[in-house]
Order: sequence, then C-alpha cells, then structure tokens
Amino acid sequence: MTTWNDIKKKLTSIKPDEMTAIESLAHLHTQRIKRGTSQVELAKRIGMKQPLNR
Repeated sequence: MTTWNDIKKKLTSIKPDEMTAIESLAHLHTQRIKRGTSQVELAKRIGMKQPLNR
C-alpha cells in the first residue's frame, strides 16, 4: 500500500511552504473526521456560510 510519505517523496514540483500548508489542511481534516464533526457543523462553528444546494 502506498502511504502519504511515499507520495510526498515523489512530489518535486510542490514548494516546501506549499507542502506545509497541504499537510496542515490534511491534519485539520483528519481531526475533524476523528471528532465526528461534519463539514456543515464546522462551518457553523467558525461562522462560515455554506453554498446553497441547487
């Protein structure tokens, strides 16, 4: 099975600061999932509006 660390080693076109941002977002996403918080609930908690479903 390919891991995230294996994939990162092959990503040469992403700058280190961009990779830091990607890893931070991935960590936040993982923590949200672990806590069972939906995207909608998270948006409500931080005051974001969700797009209308049409």
